[in-house]
Amino acid sequence: MARLLIVDDEPLVLDVQQQLLKRKCPEWETMCAPGGAEALEHLRGSEFDVVMADMRMPGMDGAALLAKIRDEWPSTIRIIQSGHSDRDAALRAVTAAHLFLAKPTQIAVLEEVLKRVLMLKDLLQDPSLMELVGGVRSLPSVPRVYMELTECLAREDSSIEEIAAVLRSDVAMCAKVLQVARSAFFGLPRDTTNVADAVSWLGVSLVKSLALASGVFREFSDASSVPSFSIDMEQKHALQVSHAAGKIIGRGDYSDDAIMAGMLHDVGRLVLASVVPEETQALMERAQSERRRLYDLEYEQFGVSHAEVGAYLLGLWGLPHAVVEAVAHHHRPSRVQTSQVDAVAAVHIADALVGDGFPVEDGPEVGDEGPFDTEFISRIGVEDRIGEWRLQISDSDEGLGAA
Repeated sequence: MARLLIVDDEPLVLDVQQQLLKRKCPEWETMCAPGGAEALEHLRGSEFDVVMADMRMPGMDGAALLAKIRDEWPSTIRIIQSGHSDRDAALRAVTAAHLFLAKPTQIAVLEEVLKRVLMLKDLLQDPSLMELVGGVRSLPSVPRVYMELTECLAREDSSIEEIAAVLRSDVAMCAKVLQVARSAFFGLPRDTTNVADAVSWLGVSLVKSLALASGVFREFSDASSVPSFSIDMEQKHALQVSHAAGKIIGRGDYSDDAIMAGMLHDVGRLVLASVVPEETQALMERAQSERRRLYDLEYEQFGVSHAEVGAYLLGLWGLPHAVVEAVAHHHRPSRVQTSQVDAVAAVHIADALVGDGFPVEDGPEVGDEGPFDTEFISRIGVEDRIGEWRLQISDSDEGLGAA
């Protein structure tokens, strides 16, 4: 039975949510705490899968509570509930919370969220995955510049120039942002050397994702020791999928998560190439000779694919749940019970349209409406939009050639 701890200083809210969840989600054991101190006492006494805390509470607010839980119980899923008036305050929880829910939260929304987070938690504790990543001596920590950018953006008064200053502290990352901004894909004048202009042109969400992805590729530079593995091609593909996911999802609540998940969706390939280079090389050779998708062979070999491996790493780093979920399911989205175009859908469709799964460019149907999960596409009702999205991103290869 999954265990949920709800933390709120309003007794009526606690009682209503607990009673509704007992009726709608009987498989959950739900407990309540009227404040941060009481919540910590519960956590010290027993384990919880999920903690959901109100943002505004006297004494210890939700952001402070979740920060403590992140440090002491990092595997616990952490959710913030906040009203629209609390949105600025909730930004302080950006490094501590996996998910943000608007308050009051409809019980149907809460039910779906809880089922999805538990399913992802179970997936990332799969014995095959734990055995594979358990052999890693030390997984890298989240890149410094990404953390500094996140903290900078959490401040209400942060400016484009301050964001640019963070990027300038890392020469390689700064160069990557400028390179992408000057590519034909984004159209900033090629002689531009002003990082602030690049940030303004690309947008903060994409720059933040670029900073994280750039740090990840640098951490796993030893993946280049695998003969068939090209870090440059991986970076190009990541940028293509990120851009395509943004086009598919448009502007809205899920756009930032889709852009970041698109940039990081194949990080597990870097991990596998670094951790099991010989097996990775053999699988890439088989994918080419047998004309099969690489991730299908990974499932056969390891019991999991690079999708779950990458999600495991991002989960350890405390990235938003929606990003981790989209990475975990980008090849098998039908595992997720959703009926809308969210980050999971956007990354899956973008990856299929851009073309993924082969170690060489001339694999069958690469870039030609590739490996769609047809059950999922039918469920969310977007069969008629695939052609439209394909046209929108058809210039990706040409535009990103220099990036």
